[in-house]
Amino acid sequence: MTELEDYKKDLEKLKELLAKREEVYTITSVSKSGMTRWIKLFVVDDDFRLWNITHLVSNILVEKLNKEGKIKVRGVGFSAPQQIVYYLGLKLFGKDCLKYKEIG
Repeated sequence: MTELEDYKKDLEKLKELLAKREEVYTITSVSKSGMTRWIKLFVVDDDFRLWNITHLVSNILVEKLNKEGKIKVRGVGFSAPQQIVYYLGLKLFGKDCLKYKEIG
């Protein structure tokens, strides 16, 4: 599969997982300096199964994962999970339509 085919497949999978949901759950780790955050993202499906969607989101938003499978976000003065979820909503649905909830 080419990168474009992988991208399209991941895009469709995320749209399917998030079509009926408005909420993405996040877990954030913060560096000692407070300048870097590592984010994992999850959704809960209709059968109450927890899906780790971090890898799919990283492919769609072209963000790199660290060796623990978390998205790295640098900077201060903003909510890193909110930013990722905002851009995810724009990319998938063309609008800011997803909410997030920190679970750890």
